[in-house]
Amino acid sequence: MLAAAVVAVTVAIAPAGAAQAAQNNNVSATVPNDGVWYKGQVLRHKTDTSVIKLKVLNGTSGYLCVEFRRADNGATIGSQRCWNEGDTSAYIMANSSGPVNFYIWSRKSTSGTDNYWSGIAYY
Repeated sequence: MLAAAVVAVTVAIAPAGAAQAAQNNNVSATVPNDGVWYKGQVLRHKTDTSVIKLKVLNGTSGYLCVEFRRADNGATIGSQRCWNEGDTSAYIMANSSGPVNFYIWSRKSTSGTDNYWSGIAYY
């Protein structure tokens, strides 16, 4: 006679709409050296209420300015930050922001020919 084996399985399912924790995200853009703001191509999604930080790993020649803008109305989230050439500092872009869809906008100085920048954004 075979004994039946009973196996209990517990599956944890996050409730619908549950926010994911903030994490590091690779970001980059190429911006012309005309001083004009350019909208990033990737729609980004912030799902929690943590700070938004940005660390530039590879800046442009001259200066680079970056801001995060809401996708629905274009309003700046937090504040604009600028990096001088060679600066790889991390900045808090916004102290507290709820869930939001946004684009990263950037511009650079009119000097120099290096127009590509990259970094790590925490949101």
